[in-house]
Amino acid sequence: MKRELPKQPPHMIHGDPSNLYPTHTHGLARVDLPEMFINGSCFGNMGNARVINSLVRYLYLNEEEWDKCVNGEDMEIQLVPKEPDFILCIRKVERNFAGVTTAYYHDDLKCKTGFRQIYVKGDDHVLTDDFFLEKDRQSKLVECGPECSCFEEEK
Repeated sequence: MKRELPKQPPHMIHGDPSNLYPTHTHGLARVDLPEMFINGSCFGNMGNARVINSLVRYLYLNEEEWDKCVNGEDMEIQLVPKEPDFILCIRKVERNFAGVTTAYYHDDLKCKTGFRQIYVKGDDHVLTDDFFLEKDRQSKLVECGPECSCFEEEK
């Protein structure tokens, strides 16, 4: 199935107010993609949002990669052809992973498509719960608005 790139992104990007850096998506589940998050200090204030948006655009334009992401396969993607050492990785993570629980409120954890972590190849230190729990990283995050219908109703 050929996907048409939407005129407006299907998602919002929220951040952690403690450092004002974008960290995670809301709304990808509406287009059957998993919600995604990234370490807030990975690319900083403007860079994280660009990486997330570029990655979503890439998935729209590459059906095979879209399917891998949806199916929870580990992925390595080279978004910038002139930078062969800059490889983004995506991995499936469970709802109880600290990177998820620190970015999403309790009700958001019912996301029907699950969660994927974005990280730079080689940054293995961000793959642990301890990384997201250290230095009191748990902070209250910006809420998903009432217009967001990307999460399943509680049964």
